Amino acid sequence: MSAARTMTDFQDYDDYRAYILKKNVEDAAFRHEIKAMHKKQRHRFAVTLRIIAFSAFLFAMLSFLVIRYADVYEAKYHIHAMTSEIKQINQEIEEINASMDSTVSLENVERVAVQELKMQYPQPEQIVYLTSNWKYSLDSISKSDYVVEDRMTTGADGIPN
Repeated sequence: MSAARTMTDFQDYDDYRAYILKKNVEDAAFRHEIKAMHKKQRHRFAVTLRIIAFSAFLFAMLSFLVIRYADVYEAKYHIHAMTSEIKQINQEIEEINASMDSTVSLENVERVAVQELKMQYPQPEQIVYLTSNWKYSLDSISKSDYVVEDRMTTGADGIPN
């Protein structure tokens, strides 16, 4: 028993022709349905591909954002560490300045000059006295000539003692 029908199965040619047209229309509708189904599948695939691409782009952007925030946090951490170090160094500077101020007393300077540098106090004949006619005034600035008095004693040959 064959599923295909032949022309002998029909009573006349018009019935056969109607059957063939009906079959062609059904085949065309079937092909159209298949094309529509393939088109729908391609559309679904395109939409799925767009969603995946958008998700990948979104993931990349969020990853970039997280990395930038991590860099900012690391920079803030280094700034805080450097600020702490600056404060510590400033405290050390203040301590050193305080110790320098305490060691620069007149008694200490005199002791270092006399004992370590072997300096001596001047003898009376080594002292030179200077006088000045400078007028100290806050209202006007006036300069007068300097007057220098030399009280050094000179010998018979003109050489100071």
